Amino acid sequence: RGSLDRRVTNRDIEVAFGTIPAGTCGAVCTRAAGVVNGREAIVIEHIIRMARDVAPDWLTSEFDATYRVDIEGDPDIHCAMNLGDAEGHGAGHAAMAATAMRVVNAIPFVVDAPAGLLSSLDMPSSLPRYAFD
Repeated sequence: RGSLDRRVTNRDIEVAFGTIPAGTCGAVCTRAAGVVNGREAIVIEHIIRMARDVAPDWLTSEFDATYRVDIEGDPDIHCAMNLGDAEGHGAGHAAMAATAMRVVNAIPFVVDAPAGLLSSLDMPSSLPRYAFD
C-alpha cells in the first residue's frame, strides 16, 4: 500500500532553481508499505522539504539532508546518516553520487553480458575498482 502527502508553503521560498511561491507545494512525503498477513512488514518513507519550516510535524533532523534507517524488532535499530554536506545547496549531493555508484560500477558487467534484459539479480555484486590505489 502507498500514500502521497503534500504540504503547502505559507511563504515564498528561494531555492537554487528559483522561487517556490507561497500557496504552492513546499514539501512531499511518499510512503510505500509491504504488507504481510495484514500487517505492515517493511515501510519506506521519503520526505522532501524545500524549507525546514514546511511540514514541521513530519519527521525531521538537525540537518538538511538526513537518511534514516529504523528497524523495529529485537533489538530495535535506529541509524541516521548524513552523506557529504549536511546543510545548504550541496546537501544530498553525495547521496545522489552514492546512488549512481551501483549503476556506474555495473557497466563492465552489462557490456560483457549477453543481449537481453537484465535485472540486478542477474548481476554479480559490483565493487569499486582501484578504490585504494
